[in-house]
Amino acid sequence: MDRTTILRQAEAWPAPLVVRLHVKGLESLRVSAGAVELEGSVPSTGDHRTSWVLHAGAEEKRLDAASPYWADIRLVAAKPRVPLEDGYFQLTLPPAILEGNPAELHLAWIDFYR
Repeated sequence: MDRTTILRQAEAWPAPLVVRLHVKGLESLRVSAGAVELEGSVPSTGDHRTSWVLHAGAEEKRLDAASPYWADIRLVAAKPRVPLEDGYFQLTLPPAILEGNPAELHLAWIDFYR
């Protein structure tokens, strides 16, 4: 699992906050801010449909596109299929994860389960 921490450099987070991951696959992505964590994935087979689960305290909830925590993950490449060749996965972080103006965001991802 690869990971990074993004520290807020100003009084507030920029809007929109776009993340680009230059990986060939995205079997798992975790974005956490304080007690809220989003866990998403883009399957390497089928239609590559994004799915998200919200973890907030003891609550775990599968999300749909109507949720304020939803973020589409786009495959940006000349041939948008997994494994990506010369492209990246892009998502705009939902403003809901930035509520409370956290000082840092934690991202962790797995390109392919082995």
